[in-house]
Amino acid sequence: MFLFLIIRFSIFFLLSIAVCISAYSQNNTYRIFLKDKGESVFIKGSELYNKTYESISQRALERRKKVLDSNNLITIQDAPLNQEYLRIIESKGAKIVAKIKWENYCVAVISDEYVLKSISSLDFVKAISATSSEFKTQSINKDDKNNYENVTSLLNKISIQQSDSVCGEYGRTSNFSKILRIPELHNIGIAGEGVLIGFLDAGFRPKAVPALNNINLISQYDFVFRDSITSNQQFDHPKQDHHGSQVLSIAVGNQPGTYMGVAPNAAVALAKTENLHYERKIEEDWFFEGVEWLESQGVDIINASLGYFKFEKPDSSYKFSDLTGNKTFAARAVNYASSRGVLFVVAAGNYGPKAETINTPADADSAFTVGSVDFDMQVSKFSSRGPDGNGRIRPHIAAPGSNISLPEPGDSTTFIQLDGTSLSAPMIAGSAALVLSAFPELTPYRLKEILIKNSSNFPLQNNETGFGVPDVYKAITEYDIAISPIMTYPVNDFKRIIFKISYSQPIIEAKAFIRFKLNDMFEEFPLRAIGNNYYYSDIPNSRFVFDSADCYIKAFSNDKFRSKPYEVTNFIKLKLNENITPFGLKKLDIPAQYADITKSFVYPSVVDRNNGEINLVIQSIYKLPTTIIISDLIGNVVYRENITNPDLDRSERKILTNHLSKGTYIIRIISDTRNETIKFVNI
Repeated sequence: MFLFLIIRFSIFFLLSIAVCISAYSQNNTYRIFLKDKGESVFIKGSELYNKTYESISQRALERRKKVLDSNNLITIQDAPLNQEYLRIIESKGAKIVAKIKWENYCVAVISDEYVLKSISSLDFVKAISATSSEFKTQSINKDDKNNYENVTSLLNKISIQQSDSVCGEYGRTSNFSKILRIPELHNIGIAGEGVLIGFLDAGFRPKAVPALNNINLISQYDFVFRDSITSNQQFDHPKQDHHGSQVLSIAVGNQPGTYMGVAPNAAVALAKTENLHYERKIEEDWFFEGVEWLESQGVDIINASLGYFKFEKPDSSYKFSDLTGNKTFAARAVNYASSRGVLFVVAAGNYGPKAETINTPADADSAFTVGSVDFDMQVSKFSSRGPDGNGRIRPHIAAPGSNISLPEPGDSTTFIQLDGTSLSAPMIAGSAALVLSAFPELTPYRLKEILIKNSSNFPLQNNETGFGVPDVYKAITEYDIAISPIMTYPVNDFKRIIFKISYSQPIIEAKAFIRFKLNDMFEEFPLRAIGNNYYYSDIPNSRFVFDSADCYIKAFSNDKFRSKPYEVTNFIKLKLNENITPFGLKKLDIPAQYADITKSFVYPSVVDRNNGEINLVIQSIYKLPTTIIISDLIGNVVYRENITNPDLDRSERKILTNHLSKGTYIIRIISDTRNETIKFVNI
């Protein structure tokens, strides 16, 4: 894995630790390819089908619906490896250390030649190859003379020094955040809510970084030691969990004034797939396994700030001609995940400035490959260039990756400066999370397209920075109407609901629709614009039958309309006594919209005859006799009431309507100082 190579070599003299590393570093691990998933039939309702379906989260299945037919969300590829096959393999003396379902093989430690031959002869074994060899081949290519580059050249590619930069509003992320226009998106309430990002890296220690202390961590797994601890363990490299923690900080950090990441409200799932004590091909198997696991967890985006090309002997390194998009283990894993609806963001590599220096899986057919620029928007010298082995342009896009300030895990006051495309990648992964948060229906292809079309080089593309650096604010506000998460708090006898609604064209109307009881009709409440993209409505507390209600929002421009939530079967849950202030929004310092005006109102404005009542709120500044008259559209009076001594300021009364015919009715409120008219519809 690049970027960490300097650390790997600089501390490799720690032999006491190196001696204790796992047996996987020895040349005794093999990929055992199986003929099938067992004798079971794979059809809907079968035992294997049900077992496969249960192994994939509902969130993953919902994401797959974006790109797959709803009747074919899972296939035999998704089925787990046959447990009886694995039991027999282990009974022969092998130790299984990885299981890859999409290619139907396992990786096992086999130290005895007799055991290897015994497993090879099993009728369900299709092929066996050493992990040190090329993909699905039986022997090492002895003509391959690729070796690691000299350590001194790596020192020139990765600069590390103590940071003394001045913190601004975004702290040490201000420089790259401004380039991508992240603060402007946060300011309209778009911060990654509802998106799950998966990370593949060498390890993670969120609790050691203040900016990560409150992240929404959904799940984590260590594929090296086969447990749920992704932070450093006994035999880990001392810096094992630093790089992943720093990558994570860029994407989702949330420490106001010190370190604000790109998508602080996004949730994360973490997969540890690297061992910094060595660079061996088995790490690609763990990568593959980690991709499968993250996909099954339901991640929307995967960030891979790592790459493979050169391996320690005797493992065979890749040749540039191998980087054809679907040959290497890592590239195939990327393509499998992408075909299931995952946007896969990959760092291009740190082997520039020459051409043809990308790593794999930056070559993957479905990867979204990221190069690096400096703060002057010029390509970073170290950033790997394309094309790939098929002559296709790489990278696709770029983000700042030079002189990036990063937290030092375990030291809350120390920040270091690092270079690397592995730092550019999480900026793009976080940016994609912002777009997906605003528009959750987007497929990976559309996500890429939206970012690309709003990048600095578009429509041109080159092998240094691809389509260039994206303007993420423009990408979102020009694509469609963006509606923030809800803000809500009490104001007098009302529940205030507030949204920020942003679009490149004027918003001509916005409405909230609220259902106070499960079988009721949704009632319409206008959202009033008060500037700076804020829209609000005050809902009378007395309208709540229970302590919560269902709500959705619609916003209209001349050429678009959009609902939130986007799915028509989902609703925002309004809880009567709940206070919510989303990231990026501020409470409005205005009175309740009805509390200081004389205009009266009725709710619901559309009433179901089965419920049979409306609530009429009369605003008064004088205690004057008042008459209420309700008539149909042709003037027939259906209700009259004289109020001789109305309440001062505000009075509310319920009026039965279950005896009225369907249609529109007019309410007139008459006194010496008023003659108001209000409409409601009886359905």
